Amino acid sequence: MAAFRAIMIWTLVAMTASHDDSDMPPELNTLLGRINPWKVANSSQTVYLTKASMQISALPSPYCVSSDYLRYEAENRTAYRTLYASFVNASHTFHRSVNISLQVRHEKWRLPTLLVGFLYNIYGILPSSDPNAFVQLDEYELQVAYSDSKCLILRNPPTKGRQFGGCTMWTPEEYVKKRPLCCEFLFFVLCGVSTITYDRTSCATNESASAA
Repeated sequence: MAAFRAIMIWTLVAMTASHDDSDMPPELNTLLGRINPWKVANSSQTVYLTKASMQISALPSPYCVSSDYLRYEAENRTAYRTLYASFVNASHTFHRSVNISLQVRHEKWRLPTLLVGFLYNIYGILPSSDPNAFVQLDEYELQVAYSDSKCLILRNPPTKGRQFGGCTMWTPEEYVKKRPLCCEFLFFVLCGVSTITYDRTSCATNESASAA
C-alpha cells in the first residue's frame, strides 16, 4: 500500500507540472488535497532537517538544523518558528538561530508552496512595546513536493547554472528515530540520493538549548 501511494504521488508531481488541467485524473486530484504542509509547519514538536539532496556549504558535517514552534496567528494564517543551526568547522562549533514565518499558498491543480520569511526582532531597537515585533528581512518560496504528519519534503528554487536546486526533508521529533519508509522512498524518487543525512548525536547542543 505504501509503495502504491508513493507511485501515485510520483505521478502527481509529473502531472502538476503540466499546464493542461484536463490531464488531472480525479484520483490524483483527491490525493493532491491530502498533501498538507501545515501538519509539519505548524507542529508544536521540534522539527529536524533529516535529509538534503544538495551540498550546503555553510553546513559542514556534523551538523544539526532544527526548528521550534513559537505560535500561530489565525488572522494572517502564519506559523512562527525559531530555526536553529549548529555545525563544526575545524575545532570550532558554531551556533546560529533566526525566527521565521511560514505561510502556505495553494493554487488549483498545483502542489502547494511554502513561503518562508526570515525575521528580525526590533523590540528595544525601534519604538515598540511588543516583544514579538519583527520585520521581515527576506522571503523564499519553496515548492512542497510532499507532506503529511510524518515528513515535509521541499524543493529548493533553482540556483544559477542549475535547474534543480535540490530538496530538503523535515521530520517532527516523534518520527526522527524511525522515519517512515514512505517518506524515505519518496525523497529518493523525487529528489535523488541524499548528500546530507541527519545525525542525532550532532543535535545534542541544540536540544539542550531548546530545553533551557
